[in-house]
Amino acid sequence: MDVAYPAFGVPGVLGTPNFDSFVSGVQTHSMTYDEVGVVDLRADIVDNSDVVTTYKGTSTVEGKVLNVGRFYPNLFAVSAAALTPRADASCSPASTFTYMDEEFGVAMTLTARNIAGATTQNYHGVYAKLDTLAELGLVAYQDRAALADVNLTTRLENAVTGGLPATFAANWASGVLSLNGRMLFARAAAPDGPYTSTEIGTLPTDNDSVSIDPGRYQLT
Repeated sequence: MDVAYPAFGVPGVLGTPNFDSFVSGVQTHSMTYDEVGVVDLRADIVDNSDVVTTYKGTSTVEGKVLNVGRFYPNLFAVSAAALTPRADASCSPASTFTYMDEEFGVAMTLTARNIAGATTQNYHGVYAKLDTLAELGLVAYQDRAALADVNLTTRLENAVTGGLPATFAANWASGVLSLNGRMLFARAAAPDGPYTSTEIGTLPTDNDSVSIDPGRYQLT
């Protein structure tokens, strides 16, 4: 097996690569691959020590399939998620609230992982399909204990200066993305609030529908 794409990509591990018990010259076999990208597969006849050998003493037999995939991650893990109230105010001690139309800091780290939980290091560049602010799926909800929560997402805005990047494909490195920026909760035309129990969450979803574990939504 060789990595076809991305160029100079980290080679993953091909699971259950050996098979036998052909019937009438045919064998159907399932394998796994634990990295992101496209691979070239090669099949050889081997001996009991997995050394390529000849067929009936004549010559080696080889088969190739090029450009298998594209393989993509199983999910994203979110870590180091944090909000910094009143990011411009430099409060001491640190503030526990933010006014409407006032910026607060947002930080998070996303890690692309395979089904075994390992980081898929080739998830970067054009192979990182989570690459826009809209795909982060940021939401705002007012948590009401005995009532239905109120969706306030339409009032969540990115800061004009120092906001989260609109696009960030180039920020992915070896399957890990760290984001840092500022957002604000917009004031409505008519006075309302306060929203003392507002929670900010993220449900990142890329173009392959890769998302986070549904049981681990990040609300802060």
